Amino acid sequence: MTLQFMAALGTIRFSVFDEQPIQLKTEKGDETLNILHPENVQLHHVEQMRDQLLNPLKTHPSSGQTGAHTSWIMDKILGNI
Repeated sequence: MTLQFMAALGTIRFSVFDEQPIQLKTEKGDETLNILHPENVQLHHVEQMRDQLLNPLKTHPSSGQTGAHTSWIMDKILGNI
C-alpha cells in the first residue's frame, strides 16, 4: 500500500507495508529516502502486553483508548471516514 499526500509546499509518497523508498517533491527538487523497516517492530508492544497479562500491577503504555485513536487516524489517512 502506497500513500501520497500533497500540500502547498510539496508532496510526500511512502509505502506502509512494503520496503519502498520515501519520495519527496518540493520546489527545491525531488528527493528519495531509503529507510528500512526495523526488525521486529512490534516486539516491545507484544512483550508489554504479555507482562501486563502475567502481572496486573504492570500497565501497558497503550490503552484501548489510544488504540481506537490510532485506528481513527489510519481511517482518516486512508479516506475511510
